[in-house]
Amino acid sequence: MLFPSIHLDEKSSARVSRGHRWVFSSDIKNADASVEQGGEVAVFSAKKEFLGSALFNRKALISARIYTEKSQPFDEGYIEAQVRRAVALREQWLPARKTCRLIFSESDGLPGLIVERYANVLVVQFLTLAMDLRKNQIVSILRRTLAPDAIVERSDSSGREYEGLPDSVGVIDGTLPEELVVDLNGITMRVDLLAGQKTGMYLDQVENWNLVRSIAGGKRVLDLFCNVGGFALNAAKFGASAVKAIDSSDMALAQLVSSAARNSLPNITAKKSDAFLYVRSRPEIFDVIVCDPPPFAKSRKQLEGALRGYRELNRNCMKMLGEGGTLLTFSCSAAVSGDDFDKMLTLAARDAGRTFRLLPGGAQPADHAPLLAMPETQYLKARVLQAVD
Repeated sequence: MLFPSIHLDEKSSARVSRGHRWVFSSDIKNADASVEQGGEVAVFSAKKEFLGSALFNRKALISARIYTEKSQPFDEGYIEAQVRRAVALREQWLPARKTCRLIFSESDGLPGLIVERYANVLVVQFLTLAMDLRKNQIVSILRRTLAPDAIVERSDSSGREYEGLPDSVGVIDGTLPEELVVDLNGITMRVDLLAGQKTGMYLDQVENWNLVRSIAGGKRVLDLFCNVGGFALNAAKFGASAVKAIDSSDMALAQLVSSAARNSLPNITAKKSDAFLYVRSRPEIFDVIVCDPPPFAKSRKQLEGALRGYRELNRNCMKMLGEGGTLLTFSCSAAVSGDDFDKMLTLAARDAGRTFRLLPGGAQPADHAPLLAMPETQYLKARVLQAVD
Protein backbone atom coordinates (compact mmCIF):
# COMPACT_ATOMS: atom_id res chain seq x y z
CA MET A 1 0.00 0.00 0.00
CA LEU A 2 1.30 3.45 -0.94
CA PHE A 3 0.32 5.36 2.19
CA PRO A 4 -0.70 5.04 5.84
CA SER A 5 -4.13 3.59 6.49
CA ILE A 6 -7.29 4.32 8.44
CA HIS A 7 -9.94 1.75 9.31
CA LEU A 8 -13.64 2.54 9.55
CA ASP A 9 -16.33 1.21 11.84
CA GLU A 10 -18.95 -1.14 10.45
CA LYS A 11 -21.73 1.42 9.89
CA SER A 12 -19.59 3.92 7.97
CA SER A 13 -17.95 1.10 6.00
CA ALA A 14 -21.32 0.31 4.41
CA ARG A 15 -21.94 3.95 3.49
CA VAL A 16 -18.49 4.50 2.00
CA SER A 17 -18.56 1.20 0.12
CA ARG A 18 -21.71 2.46 -1.66
CA GLY A 19 -19.74 5.41 -3.03
CA HIS A 20 -20.05 8.12 -0.39
CA ARG A 21 -16.75 9.98 -0.26
CA TRP A 22 -16.72 11.57 3.19
CA VAL A 23 -15.24 9.93 6.28
CA PHE A 24 -16.19 11.70 9.50
CA SER A 25 -13.95 11.72 12.54
CA SER A 26 -16.46 9.54 14.38
CA ASP A 27 -16.30 6.94 11.57
CA ILE A 28 -12.64 6.11 12.17
CA LYS A 29 -11.98 3.06 14.34
CA ASN A 30 -8.20 3.42 14.18
CA ALA A 31 -5.51 5.21 12.15
CA ASP A 32 -1.80 4.62 11.61
CA ALA A 33 0.43 6.87 13.69
CA SER A 34 2.30 7.91 10.53
CA VAL A 35 -0.74 9.61 8.96
CA GLU A 36 0.21 13.17 7.95
CA GLN A 37 -2.00 16.24 8.09
CA GLY A 38 -3.15 17.01 4.54
CA GLY A 39 -1.57 13.82 3.23
CA GLU A 40 -2.93 10.74 1.54
CA VAL A 41 -4.40 7.77 3.42
CA ALA A 42 -5.68 4.39 2.36
CA VAL A 43 -9.23 3.81 3.62
CA PHE A 44 -10.22 0.32 4.77
CA SER A 45 -13.55 -1.08 5.91
CA ALA A 46 -14.16 -2.76 9.23
CA LYS A 47 -13.55 -6.05 7.36
CA LYS A 48 -10.19 -4.72 6.08
CA GLU A 49 -11.45 -4.24 2.51
CA PHE A 50 -9.76 -1.42 0.59
CA LEU A 51 -12.30 1.36 -0.12
CA GLY A 52 -10.20 4.11 -1.66
CA SER A 53 -7.52 6.77 -1.36
CA ALA A 54 -8.31 9.91 0.61
CA LEU A 55 -6.90 13.22 1.82
CA PHE A 56 -6.70 13.51 5.60
CA ASN A 57 -7.19 16.19 8.25
CA ARG A 58 -7.54 14.82 11.77
CA LYS A 59 -8.70 18.22 13.09
CA ALA A 60 -11.70 18.45 10.75
CA LEU A 61 -15.15 16.93 11.24
CA ILE A 62 -14.79 15.42 7.76
CA SER A 63 -11.44 13.83 8.50
CA ALA A 64 -10.91 12.06 5.19
CA ARG A 65 -12.18 12.87 1.72
CA ILE A 66 -11.91 10.05 -0.79
CA TYR A 67 -10.70 11.15 -4.22
CA THR A 68 -10.52 7.77 -5.97
CA GLU A 69 -11.45 4.15 -5.32
CA LYS A 70 -8.00 3.17 -6.61
CA SER A 71 -4.64 3.13 -4.83
CA GLN A 72 -3.39 6.37 -6.38
CA PRO A 73 -1.14 9.13 -5.01
CA PHE A 74 -2.60 12.64 -5.08
CA ASP A 75 0.33 13.92 -7.11
CA GLU A 76 0.80 16.40 -9.96
CA GLY A 77 0.01 13.81 -12.61
CA TYR A 78 -3.27 12.86 -10.97
CA ILE A 79 -4.34 16.47 -10.38
CA GLU A 80 -3.58 17.55 -13.95
CA ALA A 81 -5.41 14.54 -15.41
CA GLN A 82 -8.50 15.35 -13.32
CA VAL A 83 -8.39 19.03 -14.31
CA ARG A 84 -8.20 18.16 -18.00
CA ARG A 85 -11.01 15.62 -17.66
CA ALA A 86 -13.24 18.13 -15.82
CA VAL A 87 -12.67 20.83 -18.45
CA ALA A 88 -13.40 18.38 -21.29
CA LEU A 89 -16.70 17.41 -19.65
CA ARG A 90 -17.79 21.06 -19.44
CA GLU A 91 -16.89 21.58 -23.07
CA GLN A 92 -19.04 18.56 -23.90
CA TRP A 93 -22.02 19.52 -21.68
CA LEU A 94 -21.97 23.30 -22.15
CA PRO A 95 -20.09 23.94 -25.41
CA ALA A 96 -21.31 27.53 -25.78
CA ARG A 97 -20.58 28.62 -22.20
CA LYS A 98 -17.36 30.56 -21.60
CA THR A 99 -18.37 31.29 -18.00
CA CYS A 100 -19.11 28.24 -15.85
CA ARG A 101 -17.82 26.02 -13.06
CA LEU A 102 -14.90 23.92 -14.26
CA ILE A 103 -14.15 21.86 -11.15
CA PHE A 104 -16.74 20.80 -8.58
CA SER A 105 -14.81 19.26 -5.69
CA GLU A 106 -15.70 15.61 -5.01
CA SER A 107 -17.66 15.32 -8.26
CA ASP A 108 -14.45 15.83 -10.22
CA GLY A 109 -12.15 13.77 -8.00
CA LEU A 110 -10.59 16.89 -6.45
CA PRO A 111 -12.30 17.19 -3.04
CA GLY A 112 -12.04 20.65 -1.53
CA LEU A 113 -11.25 22.40 -4.82
CA ILE A 114 -13.61 24.71 -6.71
CA VAL A 115 -12.59 26.38 -9.98
CA GLU A 116 -14.86 28.69 -11.96
CA ARG A 117 -14.12 30.42 -15.26
CA TYR A 118 -15.33 33.93 -16.02
CA ALA A 119 -14.40 34.50 -19.67
CA ASN A 120 -10.59 34.10 -19.46
CA VAL A 121 -10.21 34.63 -15.71
CA LEU A 122 -10.28 31.78 -13.20
CA VAL A 123 -11.61 31.96 -9.64
CA VAL A 124 -10.29 29.29 -7.29
CA GLN A 125 -11.43 28.19 -3.83
CA PHE A 126 -9.15 26.01 -1.70
CA LEU A 127 -11.61 24.73 0.88
CA THR A 128 -9.55 22.08 2.67
CA LEU A 129 -6.13 21.79 4.28
CA ALA A 130 -4.97 19.29 1.66
CA MET A 131 -5.85 21.63 -1.20
CA ASP A 132 -4.38 24.65 0.57
CA LEU A 133 -1.06 22.83 1.00
CA ARG A 134 -1.01 22.18 -2.76
CA LYS A 135 -2.05 25.69 -3.78
CA ASN A 136 1.10 26.56 -5.72
CA GLN A 137 1.06 23.23 -7.54
CA ILE A 138 -2.60 23.61 -8.51
CA VAL A 139 -2.10 27.19 -9.72
CA SER A 140 0.79 26.02 -11.88
CA ILE A 141 -1.37 23.25 -13.39
CA LEU A 142 -4.24 25.66 -14.10
CA ARG A 143 -1.86 28.14 -15.71
CA ARG A 144 -0.39 25.65 -18.18
CA THR A 145 -3.62 23.78 -18.98
CA LEU A 146 -5.98 26.78 -19.35
CA ALA A 147 -3.67 29.81 -19.92
CA PRO A 148 -5.94 32.30 -18.10
CA ASP A 149 -5.29 36.04 -18.02
CA ALA A 150 -5.53 35.91 -14.23
CA ILE A 151 -6.29 33.56 -11.35
CA VAL A 152 -8.23 34.97 -8.39
CA GLU A 153 -8.42 33.23 -5.03
CA ARG A 154 -11.73 33.41 -3.14
CA SER A 155 -10.96 31.11 -0.23
CA ASP A 156 -13.36 32.92 2.10
CA SER A 157 -15.95 30.20 2.57
CA SER A 158 -17.07 29.28 6.09
CA GLY A 159 -15.86 25.74 5.39
CA ARG A 160 -12.22 26.81 5.79
CA GLU A 161 -12.82 27.56 9.44
CA TYR A 162 -13.64 23.90 10.06
CA GLU A 163 -10.36 22.96 8.38
CA GLY A 164 -8.39 25.29 10.66
CA LEU A 165 -7.63 27.73 7.81
CA PRO A 166 -7.92 31.54 7.64
CA ASP A 167 -9.63 33.35 4.76
CA SER A 168 -7.50 34.18 1.75
CA VAL A 169 -8.66 36.51 -1.05
CA GLY A 170 -6.70 38.15 -3.86
CA VAL A 171 -5.16 37.89 -7.32
CA ILE A 172 -2.60 35.10 -7.13
CA ASP A 173 -1.54 34.92 -10.77
CA GLY A 174 -1.64 37.24 -13.79
CA THR A 175 -3.41 40.59 -14.02
CA LEU A 176 -7.11 41.11 -13.40
CA PRO A 177 -8.73 43.55 -15.89
CA GLU A 178 -10.08 46.80 -14.43
CA GLU A 179 -13.59 45.78 -15.50
CA LEU A 180 -14.60 42.21 -16.18
CA VAL A 181 -17.70 41.75 -18.34
CA VAL A 182 -19.06 38.32 -19.23
CA ASP A 183 -21.74 37.16 -21.66
CA LEU A 184 -24.22 34.71 -20.21
CA ASN A 185 -26.91 33.44 -22.58
CA GLY A 186 -26.91 36.70 -24.53
CA ILE A 187 -26.86 39.05 -21.53
CA THR A 188 -23.70 40.98 -20.70
CA MET A 189 -22.94 41.43 -17.01
CA ARG A 190 -20.16 43.08 -15.03
CA VAL A 191 -18.62 40.82 -12.37
CA ASP A 192 -16.69 41.75 -9.23
CA LEU A 193 -14.57 38.69 -8.53
CA LEU A 194 -12.87 40.05 -5.42
CA ALA A 195 -15.85 41.47 -3.53
CA GLY A 196 -18.93 39.89 -5.10
CA GLN A 197 -20.87 37.16 -3.31
CA LYS A 198 -19.56 33.62 -3.57
CA THR A 199 -17.00 33.72 -6.43
CA GLY A 200 -18.54 36.81 -8.01
CA MET A 201 -21.85 35.30 -9.15
CA TYR A 202 -24.06 32.29 -8.51
CA LEU A 203 -23.20 30.31 -11.63
CA ASP A 204 -25.32 27.36 -10.50
CA GLN A 205 -28.45 29.31 -11.50
CA VAL A 206 -27.44 30.39 -15.02
CA GLU A 207 -29.25 27.52 -16.76
CA ASN A 208 -32.31 28.07 -14.56
CA TRP A 209 -32.57 31.67 -15.80
CA ASN A 210 -34.16 30.10 -18.87
CA LEU A 211 -37.20 29.19 -16.75
CA VAL A 212 -38.26 32.81 -16.48
CA ARG A 213 -37.63 33.55 -20.16
CA SER A 214 -40.47 31.36 -21.35
CA ILE A 215 -43.11 32.84 -19.03
CA ALA A 216 -42.11 36.51 -18.58
CA GLY A 217 -43.80 38.01 -21.65
CA GLY A 218 -46.22 40.76 -20.59
CA LYS A 219 -45.96 39.74 -16.91
CA ARG A 220 -45.22 41.59 -13.68
CA VAL A 221 -42.15 39.83 -12.21
CA LEU A 222 -40.64 39.89 -8.71
CA ASP A 223 -37.06 38.67 -8.21
CA LEU A 224 -36.38 38.07 -4.50
CA PHE A 225 -32.81 37.75 -3.21
CA CYS A 226 -31.88 38.90 -6.70
CA ASN A 227 -28.12 39.25 -6.11
CA VAL A 228 -26.72 40.64 -9.40
CA GLY A 229 -30.05 40.09 -11.13
CA GLY A 230 -29.79 37.05 -13.40
CA PHE A 231 -33.49 36.24 -13.24
CA ALA A 232 -34.55 39.91 -13.33
CA LEU A 233 -32.43 40.70 -16.40
CA ASN A 234 -33.69 37.65 -18.26
CA ALA A 235 -37.31 38.45 -17.43
CA ALA A 236 -36.87 42.02 -18.65
CA LYS A 237 -35.08 40.95 -21.84
CA PHE A 238 -37.84 38.50 -22.69
CA GLY A 239 -40.78 40.85 -22.47
CA ALA A 240 -41.81 41.34 -18.85
CA SER A 241 -44.01 44.41 -18.49
CA ALA A 242 -42.28 45.33 -15.22
CA VAL A 243 -39.61 43.71 -13.03
CA LYS A 244 -38.92 44.46 -9.37
CA ALA A 245 -35.64 43.14 -7.94
CA ILE A 246 -35.14 42.89 -4.17
CA ASP A 247 -31.87 42.39 -2.31
CA SER A 248 -30.22 43.62 0.89
CA SER A 249 -26.81 44.21 -0.74
CA ASP A 250 -26.01 47.67 -2.12
CA MET A 251 -23.15 46.19 -4.15
CA ALA A 252 -25.31 43.53 -5.78
CA LEU A 253 -28.03 46.02 -6.67
CA ALA A 254 -25.45 48.42 -8.14
CA GLN A 255 -24.21 45.62 -10.40
CA LEU A 256 -27.78 44.85 -11.41
CA VAL A 257 -28.50 48.48 -12.31
CA SER A 258 -25.25 48.63 -14.30
CA SER A 259 -26.12 45.44 -16.19
CA ALA A 260 -29.67 46.68 -16.90
CA ALA A 261 -28.25 49.84 -18.47
CA ARG A 262 -25.63 47.86 -20.38
CA ASN A 263 -28.35 45.67 -21.90
CA SER A 264 -30.81 48.55 -22.48
CA LEU A 265 -33.42 47.14 -20.10
CA PRO A 266 -35.21 50.10 -18.49
CA ASN A 267 -38.14 48.12 -17.07
CA ILE A 268 -36.30 46.92 -13.92
CA THR A 269 -36.74 48.56 -10.52
CA ALA A 270 -34.04 47.66 -7.97
CA LYS A 271 -35.03 47.98 -4.32
CA LYS A 272 -32.90 47.45 -1.22
CA SER A 273 -34.92 45.50 1.32
CA ASP A 274 -34.96 42.48 3.59
CA ALA A 275 -36.85 39.98 1.44
CA PHE A 276 -38.65 38.45 4.43
CA LEU A 277 -39.95 41.85 5.51
CA TYR A 278 -40.90 42.77 1.94
CA VAL A 279 -43.05 39.69 1.30
CA ARG A 280 -44.51 39.88 4.80
CA SER A 281 -45.94 43.31 3.93
CA ARG A 282 -47.28 42.00 0.57
CA PRO A 283 -47.37 45.44 -1.07
CA GLU A 284 -48.15 44.24 -4.62
CA ILE A 285 -49.49 41.36 -6.68
CA PHE A 286 -47.19 39.73 -9.26
CA ASP A 287 -47.69 37.30 -12.11
CA VAL A 288 -44.29 35.64 -11.64
CA ILE A 289 -42.20 35.45 -8.46
CA VAL A 290 -38.66 34.12 -8.26
CA CYS A 291 -37.59 33.17 -4.73
CA ASP A 292 -33.90 32.22 -4.57
CA PRO A 293 -32.65 32.72 -0.99
CA PRO A 294 -29.18 31.95 0.36
CA PRO A 295 -28.71 28.65 2.25
CA PHE A 296 -30.67 28.47 5.49
CA ALA A 297 -29.20 25.16 6.71
CA LYS A 298 -25.58 24.08 6.37
CA SER A 299 -26.08 21.08 8.67
CA ARG A 300 -28.90 18.77 9.76
CA LYS A 301 -28.91 20.54 13.14
CA GLN A 302 -30.24 23.65 11.40
CA LEU A 303 -32.88 21.81 9.37
CA GLU A 304 -35.93 22.51 11.52
CA GLY A 305 -35.31 26.26 11.67
CA ALA A 306 -34.50 26.35 7.96
CA LEU A 307 -37.77 24.68 7.02
CA ARG A 308 -39.70 27.18 9.15
CA GLY A 309 -37.98 30.02 7.29
CA TYR A 310 -38.65 28.49 3.87
CA ARG A 311 -42.28 27.88 4.80
CA GLU A 312 -42.90 31.47 5.89
CA LEU A 313 -41.13 32.87 2.84
CA ASN A 314 -42.95 30.67 0.33
CA ARG A 315 -46.34 31.12 2.02
CA ASN A 316 -46.07 34.88 1.62
CA CYS A 317 -44.86 34.55 -1.96
CA MET A 318 -47.86 32.35 -2.75
CA LYS A 319 -50.20 34.98 -1.30
CA MET A 320 -48.64 37.64 -3.56
CA LEU A 321 -49.30 35.70 -6.77
CA GLY A 322 -52.10 36.80 -9.04
CA GLU A 323 -54.58 34.38 -10.58
CA GLY A 324 -52.71 31.67 -12.51
CA GLY A 325 -49.38 33.12 -11.34
CA THR A 326 -46.12 31.16 -11.29
CA LEU A 327 -43.66 30.76 -8.42
CA LEU A 328 -40.08 29.72 -9.21
CA THR A 329 -38.71 28.70 -5.83
CA PHE A 330 -35.30 27.35 -4.88
CA SER A 331 -33.28 25.98 -1.99
CA CYS A 332 -29.49 25.72 -2.02
CA SER A 333 -29.34 24.28 1.51
CA ALA A 334 -27.52 20.95 1.28
CA ALA A 335 -29.18 19.76 4.49
CA VAL A 336 -32.66 20.22 2.97
CA SER A 337 -33.55 17.23 0.81
CA GLY A 338 -35.88 17.33 -2.16
CA ASP A 339 -38.52 15.53 -0.10
CA ASP A 340 -38.09 18.04 2.74
CA PHE A 341 -38.53 20.89 0.28
CA ASP A 342 -41.66 19.42 -1.33
CA LYS A 343 -43.30 18.72 2.04
CA MET A 344 -42.55 22.28 3.13
CA LEU A 345 -44.08 23.70 -0.07
CA THR A 346 -47.21 21.58 0.43
CA LEU A 347 -47.63 23.03 3.92
CA ALA A 348 -46.92 26.57 2.69
CA ALA A 349 -49.61 26.22 0.01
CA ARG A 350 -52.08 25.02 2.63
CA ASP A 351 -51.17 27.98 4.84
CA ALA A 352 -51.69 30.35 1.92
CA GLY A 353 -55.02 28.80 1.00
CA ARG A 354 -53.84 28.21 -2.57
CA THR A 355 -53.67 25.21 -4.88
CA PHE A 356 -50.69 24.70 -7.19
CA ARG A 357 -49.69 22.41 -9.99
CA LEU A 358 -46.05 21.34 -10.21
CA LEU A 359 -44.59 22.12 -13.64
CA PRO A 360 -41.43 20.56 -15.09
CA GLY A 361 -38.16 22.44 -15.14
CA GLY A 362 -35.30 23.51 -12.94
CA ALA A 363 -32.27 21.52 -11.87
CA GLN A 364 -28.70 21.62 -10.67
CA PRO A 365 -26.79 22.31 -13.90
CA ALA A 366 -24.31 20.09 -15.69
CA ASP A 367 -21.25 22.07 -14.57
CA HIS A 368 -22.33 21.37 -10.96
CA ALA A 369 -23.22 17.71 -11.59
CA PRO A 370 -23.60 15.85 -8.27
CA LEU A 371 -22.38 12.39 -7.35
CA LEU A 372 -25.18 9.84 -7.25
CA ALA A 373 -24.01 8.34 -3.94
CA MET A 374 -23.48 11.73 -2.24
CA PRO A 375 -26.74 13.61 -1.67
CA GLU A 376 -24.71 16.46 -0.14
CA THR A 377 -23.44 17.32 -3.62
CA GLN A 378 -27.02 17.62 -4.92
CA TYR A 379 -27.70 20.77 -2.97
CA LEU A 380 -29.83 22.87 -5.37
CA LYS A 381 -33.58 22.19 -5.40
CA ALA A 382 -35.77 23.97 -7.99
CA ARG A 383 -39.56 23.90 -8.23
CA VAL A 384 -41.91 25.62 -10.69
CA LEU A 385 -45.39 26.05 -9.19
CA GLN A 386 -48.40 27.48 -11.01
CA ALA A 387 -51.45 28.65 -9.08
CA VAL A 388 -54.60 26.78 -10.06
CA ASP A 389 -57.06 29.06 -8.28
